[in-house]
Amino acid sequence: MATFSVFRWLDGPGWLVFSGSAGGDIRALALGRIAADGAVVVIAVAGGLGAADDALSDLIDLGAPAGFIVDLATDDDETVRDRIGQAGFVLITGNASTSEAYSVLMGAAVEAAHNAYRNGAVILVEGAAAGAFGTVLASGQTAQGFNWVEPAVLVTADAGADHDLIRHLLSVNSSLVAVRIGRNSAIAFGGDDQVETWGANDVSIVLGAQYQR
Repeated sequence: MATFSVFRWLDGPGWLVFSGSAGGDIRALALGRIAADGAVVVIAVAGGLGAADDALSDLIDLGAPAGFIVDLATDDDETVRDRIGQAGFVLITGNASTSEAYSVLMGAAVEAAHNAYRNGAVILVEGAAAGAFGTVLASGQTAQGFNWVEPAVLVTADAGADHDLIRHLLSVNSSLVAVRIGRNSAIAFGGDDQVETWGANDVSIVLGAQYQR
């Protein structure tokens, strides 16, 4: 995994971008980092096809190339892997909780997104879904996340996080850090050990007892 200070994240030439909220300037900034060939893919973890259609229309308005929607409720695993795995830009959005996003994405979707990233794709995860990609979830349970960024709890403005739980997790695990990402802000991890904050730059890294609501 790539490393920077307290973080480790997936090896690969693409970008991993975690946004505190949906829409806004972060989408445009993420589109500006597309380097790989491939379509734009939208995955809505909640809100149905209407939410996915709106997100895809917004990306196209921002200058994205042609794209399509992956419907995890109806597409079979082979279709999911094929479409996401060949994408140059993947947007994961929706109003699901962190734990709901984890349940929906686990398996074919997250495996295919990982493959796309290793092929140079930009992966943009918005809102509460971002919390599923850390070491542990922070929405009322201590289940393990996808570990794309570790050892971290990713806390976004839209997550409805259990702050008492996060404070407890940090107090009992000295290696764990909380990354708080505000609205219209993002933390981005690049393939050359790059770590950037985007948008409003409302991103903070908190250790142990320093964590506050």
